[in-house]
Amino acid sequence: MIWLLMFGCVPDRPLVPVELTLRPLDETLPTLEDGRTLELTEARIVLASLALYEPESELALTWPLGATVAHAHPGHEADGDNVAALALNDLEVDLLGDDLPIEGLQIYAGAVGTASIMLTGEAHFAGTLGDTAVDLTLPVEHVVSGIPASFDVDEATPPSLVLATSSSRLLTWTPFDTDPGADGVLTTDDSESLTNGLRFGVLSTTAWTLETP
Repeated sequence: MIWLLMFGCVPDRPLVPVELTLRPLDETLPTLEDGRTLELTEARIVLASLALYEPESELALTWPLGATVAHAHPGHEADGDNVAALALNDLEVDLLGDDLPIEGLQIYAGAVGTASIMLTGEAHFAGTLGDTAVDLTLPVEHVVSGIPASFDVDEATPPSLVLATSSSRLLTWTPFDTDPGADGVLTTDDSESLTNGLRFGVLSTTAWTLETP
């Protein structure tokens, strides 16, 4: 379901079609001091929205992830955050899959300084660590803000955007050397520090990038 709040306005900038690609994890995975390396068989998150902000302001250009077309309307406030169009559409992303293109997006021309993403639902990571099974599920409902995104949206040369993360940034704070307990499966129930480390990585601004390749 998509919730889209649009505000009446007359935009003074042209709408520019923009290509967005969601990029999966790289192949670099954590290796413990004992030599064991994490091997992932599943890594999934749910993205609710992506917002672009003008430099040095809270003015946002927002679209729903998963929608075919959405327009950003600068210059109006919503929820006290100067968000012109607030759109939510849960999109499950397989971080071990192929590049996922999002087509048909349009935003207004101008400079972009930062971005934010809203994560919802659950983040799930499963695999093995030596002989230990790993099955980590983390409920999340959080906006990751302040993601660097310095580029211009120009009508003459529309940018292609790539939203990406890496396993080294996403999982670096997770203490995988935690004792998995009697069942031999490492879960977020085994340790509060394990849960907190995973949450810190997933919700960290430094875990995410939005770039123009």
